[in-house]
Amino acid sequence: IVLGKRNVFIVHYPHYARAMACTGDWDLVCCGHDHRAEIMSVPNIKGGHTLMVNPGTVGGVGSIPTYVLGDLETMSFEVQDVPASAAEVCNMPRVTQHR
Repeated sequence: IVLGKRNVFIVHYPHYARAMACTGDWDLVCCGHDHRAEIMSVPNIKGGHTLMVNPGTVGGVGSIPTYVLGDLETMSFEVQDVPASAAEVCNMPRVTQHR
């Protein structure tokens, strides 16, 4: 999709996200699944870097609840904690990562 004049690819699984980031066809690739908040710059085959963003888990499933706030104009993104009490967080075991 195009948002704020940026080409954005959104997919559930991080390993697909990394593959799409490596193509260099996208300004931003977003993923989820493993509930691990992360913002990384992935080298791509076009000689540049693609930003890959995983917001973590808003519901606090297996980790501290987080989301990502971003600015598509400046391409700056930051992980934010969701204010939640311990009773509101589901601290189940982490989801297994796909590799």
